[in-house]
Amino acid sequence: MIGYWWHPDVFPSEFLASPAEFTHVSLPPPSVACMSAREGVNLLHCDADVEKRIGSALTVCDDPPMLLSKLLSTTIFDSIKDPTLPQGIVSPSHSVLANYRLSSIQLDEIFFIWNRRGDAREAVCEWIVDNMDHLEELIPRTYPRAFQKKDHAPLMYASTLLGAIVVVLVLVTLFLVHRNQNRRSVKYSQIEFLVLLLVGSLFIGVGAIVIGIPSTNASCIVEVWLINIGYTLELVPLIVKVAAVNHIMSVGKKMRRSRLDRRYLFGVVATICTLLVIFLILWSVLDTPKVMQEYELTETKNEDGETIVWVLDVCGSESNAWVIISVGWNALLLLCTTTLAVQMRKVGMEGFRETGTLALLVYSHSVFVVLRLFTYLLSSVMKEYFLSYCRSFLFSVDTLSTLVIYFIPKLFGEDIQRRGSTISIASLQWTANLSDNNAPPWIQKQPGSSDGMQEWSDEPFSGHLMTSTAKSNTGSRPREISQEVCVTSASGSTRRQDSIQEMPHDIDLDMDNPSSVVLDIKQSEASAVEEFFVETGNLDDGNQSGSSSPLQEQPQRADATRVSKSEGNDIGQWQLKERIRLLEKQNETLEKEITHFTRNQAKDKTKDAMQW
Repeated sequence: MIGYWWHPDVFPSEFLASPAEFTHVSLPPPSVACMSAREGVNLLHCDADVEKRIGSALTVCDDPPMLLSKLLSTTIFDSIKDPTLPQGIVSPSHSVLANYRLSSIQLDEIFFIWNRRGDAREAVCEWIVDNMDHLEELIPRTYPRAFQKKDHAPLMYASTLLGAIVVVLVLVTLFLVHRNQNRRSVKYSQIEFLVLLLVGSLFIGVGAIVIGIPSTNASCIVEVWLINIGYTLELVPLIVKVAAVNHIMSVGKKMRRSRLDRRYLFGVVATICTLLVIFLILWSVLDTPKVMQEYELTETKNEDGETIVWVLDVCGSESNAWVIISVGWNALLLLCTTTLAVQMRKVGMEGFRETGTLALLVYSHSVFVVLRLFTYLLSSVMKEYFLSYCRSFLFSVDTLSTLVIYFIPKLFGEDIQRRGSTISIASLQWTANLSDNNAPPWIQKQPGSSDGMQEWSDEPFSGHLMTSTAKSNTGSRPREISQEVCVTSASGSTRRQDSIQEMPHDIDLDMDNPSSVVLDIKQSEASAVEEFFVETGNLDDGNQSGSSSPLQEQPQRADATRVSKSEGNDIGQWQLKERIRLLEKQNETLEKEITHFTRNQAKDKTKDAMQW
């Protein structure tokens, strides 16, 4: 009997190894001509004519094979094409189904066991046990897998140790700043702002330690707060201080009155920090930093033959926008610091001019910010756990470089020395008539002039700053200026040499007060000029503010004239708002008054130096 049947199939397998076993008949392979000749032949299969039922020889060929398709869920394709899905947890289903193949011989074996045992499930299980080697070839190479926590002992210990060293160094630097608070290089840098800068550095160091230790949900939030607040406290006070110094010097060159309140400066720092805290609160509430798992597929197998997949705990948020804003904020602070450092190059006063130090500090910070930005950009091609330890090292080294660049020179370098000043004085012997606002600040009598209206020279009287006294509008005690003084005449004769104390910069310079004597001082090694107003109301007695000065009791001379304001002399540098007439006075009286007040001022030394 000749029949047509599917192969492989369970029915032919029932007759295997029996006299009725099916025998496969080989026919010519199928072709297009054969398939075309078969069209309409099925209608003649029941025809009475035998020749027609047999058909033409052109129709004799085998049937073409029918390809069977595998139906796969779209979820399988989505899982293998998702770029954010770690390779360590990708499902092996697609690979298994793609490699799955059973030949007709293998199917015949299963069908034979099925007919013999009478149970399809038992037949499949028995065949799998007998053909396990073949099935193992269908399993992907890295499966099955075992998930294990990875111990980052070397990186964890190294980053934590470096962060701890940096924290200790910051605390030591803070102690040294407090211990050397009377050092001029520390005073001129403003101790309060140095403390804020060190507190910010301390936060960054602690943040580096938190990054190094094993991550938890709490440590992820603390890490973000410490690093961002630390960089803000490190850079914002520096920006505010440099901006204030630039403002003072700019206003001083225009001979304008300037008053800077410490509370205002600290208020600016507090306001900026408050804005940052609001940003961090939004970050912590809307997209809370938390522990996320990262998987690292290895080639190592355990005792059971399973491929080990390391489970790594890293901190992160759902959106990267928060990190971009954080790095951008640091870059903005560095840009502001750079701009102010360039402007500060015009400041001539030693101790206030920090252009070189700030330039090096900004360059150092910029390098570390760029490196930190690279660690975020490389997160798509490198493991985040490794990059997080790299950021911990960057934070620690950045803080260490800040200590070396900014604090080491101030604490261990050569301190700022007291230097002499040049003063333009137009009179050797002078008295003050404070009731006449039309008189110039300084006049100089020409030798050989007659009584009455005198002729005066434009040549300034140059020498070192003499002892003088200044008092603020609020009635505070007189301030003292620290200079080595030696007043000489135009011919070079020495008039006086004294040593007096320092004048703090918090003195209120009242340009509108006609009862002030202006000392026009020009630093010998700097372009900046400090202006001091000497009030003569207390020249006779430092304890009685209302008593009149012996200088005011001297007879006024009508032969005083005005000093030329030409560009050539030192007084011409300043646009004086009020000109004060000074009358001649005997040199002996002036020297006595100066000596008297030098002694009084030495009894009341100021505790704060070089304030705003």
